[in-house]
Amino acid sequence: MKKFCLIVCLIAALSACQKKTDSAKMAASSSSSASTAAVAVEAGAATSTPSAENKVAPFDIQSVPVSTVKLPAYPYLDYPEKLEDGYRTDRKPRFDEVYLVVGKELRKVEGQLFVRNFPHTTVNMSALESQRNYENLIKSLGGVKVNQLMPADAEFKRLYPENNEILEKKMRVLGVNNGGANYQIFLVRTPQKNIWFGLSIYDDGRGTWLLTMEEKAFEQTVALTKAEAMAEGLQKAGEIALYLAFDTDSAVIKEESKPVVAEIAKLLNTDPSLRLKVEGHTDNQGSATHNKKLSESRAQAVVQALTAQGIEAKRLQAVGYGQDKPIDDNANEAGRSKNRRVMLVKAI
Repeated sequence: MKKFCLIVCLIAALSACQKKTDSAKMAASSSSSASTAAVAVEAGAATSTPSAENKVAPFDIQSVPVSTVKLPAYPYLDYPEKLEDGYRTDRKPRFDEVYLVVGKELRKVEGQLFVRNFPHTTVNMSALESQRNYENLIKSLGGVKVNQLMPADAEFKRLYPENNEILEKKMRVLGVNNGGANYQIFLVRTPQKNIWFGLSIYDDGRGTWLLTMEEKAFEQTVALTKAEAMAEGLQKAGEIALYLAFDTDSAVIKEESKPVVAEIAKLLNTDPSLRLKVEGHTDNQGSATHNKKLSESRAQAVVQALTAQGIEAKRLQAVGYGQDKPIDDNANEAGRSKNRRVMLVKAI
């Protein structure tokens, strides 16, 4: 009997141990599932920007041989000979920036930029014929293809998940998916400078996109608008237009425009009774909704820069009008550049 009781006790003890073990396993499993879920939520929240593992190493420009070919005049490449004048752009080369795919990196390059888009089909040229013509010309100048990705590639979209409209503006292409399927970037290194060429076929094989970027340092060509001149303009017209430089499709004020903001602060400090409405305006490139939001952000950036210099926020009002109030023709670049402005309007 005693032996039987001992066996029963042992069975009861083992059963209790098993229950504790099972409970511990269930708790650990639950904890692990919660951790996994937390990680999944965190990863989902970070999908709008590339994670650390998505970062790519910069392309080594020194790996491209220096070309000693005698170069023709800028922009180095011509239109097809029989292309009608109406398809030749009236835009002039200008100092600007563009984002180019170099290796797997989306690299910002500044210099003298010239972008052309034309229908090669109007001169009875196929997409392949246009592409091969320009590839051969660029290579004859010593050009080397340097992009390892195209904008339409899945890996590119993973690395650079910005929406297509923003990317198209930054990269100056006519379509990330359409024109990005055969996108090529070439580099010609000379002893004096780097010259970049972009080539792509867009519009279902009917058009050619051709970009020339001669890399060079910025040269100041506009004098600073002084506080006194601003005061005079406000006194006469009640408003003045300023052409501040911002990063592409961004509200970040570039370094070269910060002295102008300092002059606005000086103007406001000189006249403590002055109140200003800061208006942001854009050209008509892109959607009206996006342009309005961008113009508001840029006006707010100017206001924030002024308050950071000690100007009371109650003396300033930021408003964005987007493309709604042009002062020139948006049909050409000269007009569009005048429409991309910040207005200071004397407020009552």
